[in-house]
Amino acid sequence: MFPPEQVNLMRVGHDFGDEIRKFYREYPAGKTVTVQSNSNRTVRPHIRRGHWHLYWFGNRSQPDLMYTKLLWISPTFVHSHE
Repeated sequence: MFPPEQVNLMRVGHDFGDEIRKFYREYPAGKTVTVQSNSNRTVRPHIRRGHWHLYWFGNRSQPDLMYTKLLWISPTFVHSHE
């Protein structure tokens, strides 16, 4: 392996951590919370993990010019403020 040319520091999870701390202050352990979703099912607040996703780009009428990009979907705190 070789060393990087420069170091890139990134603030990762800073706002996400604030949301989690806020949720646990408002809903202490042992208190259950459920939220009605659009699909008529009850969903508890939870963390949806981050993942890679392949997206298509380009014009569908010209399939030869279409291409894909691999993008990172960050973790999300679902129903954190409801």
